[in-house]
Amino acid sequence: KRDLGPILAAASTWVETCWVNDGSLFSADALWTPALIEEVRTAFVDHPDEGGGDFMSKLKGQMAGASASAQRLMAEMQYALLLFPSNVGPETKRRQVNEIWTLAGDPLPADHPLLADAGLVGVGSGGPGFNNHRWREVVFIISLSAAIKRVEPGERRRVLHDYDAYMDWVDTVSRDGFRQFRHMLRYFLFPDRVERMSSNGERWGVLE
Repeated sequence: KRDLGPILAAASTWVETCWVNDGSLFSADALWTPALIEEVRTAFVDHPDEGGGDFMSKLKGQMAGASASAQRLMAEMQYALLLFPSNVGPETKRRQVNEIWTLAGDPLPADHPLLADAGLVGVGSGGPGFNNHRWREVVFIISLSAAIKRVEPGERRRVLHDYDAYMDWVDTVSRDGFRQFRHMLRYFLFPDRVERMSSNGERWGVLE
């Protein structure tokens, strides 16, 4: 009952701008570079926060000492992770992405087309599991991003547009458990072939 066109367009923009190329969704800088992805990995993966507090508070603390470019890259990673879930509202998505982006200074423009409600309403529910294991999803998108940058630039587009090539590639990227972003990303890359669901429980239900 929703027009998923704006969401699919946003996902396609992210893949082409940030993974095929090394650009940025919200700036003119090159943010999705191997060096900055490694800086984000060091700040987040190598320095886990196992204390109290919610996910966003911990994330801001982990990224506080990183460079401005790495902080903005993490904000764009949050944007990519939040495109699919419909159980997180547009206002929450904008706020969370902006909170990380503003660690580096100026906030994102409120009227940026990629932050409009139409592109942030979500595709399907990630359920409570997505929020409870959000940090694992962040680790996974960092691993995926580092892995795609190890592919020759001319080959990246083929890997991300050919289903069999993509499945062979994504299976080489390690992950902790059954990550929902794996299914979210597969849907965004191949929406005419892949069901719009990210929960394994729902996927098993369809098979049954």
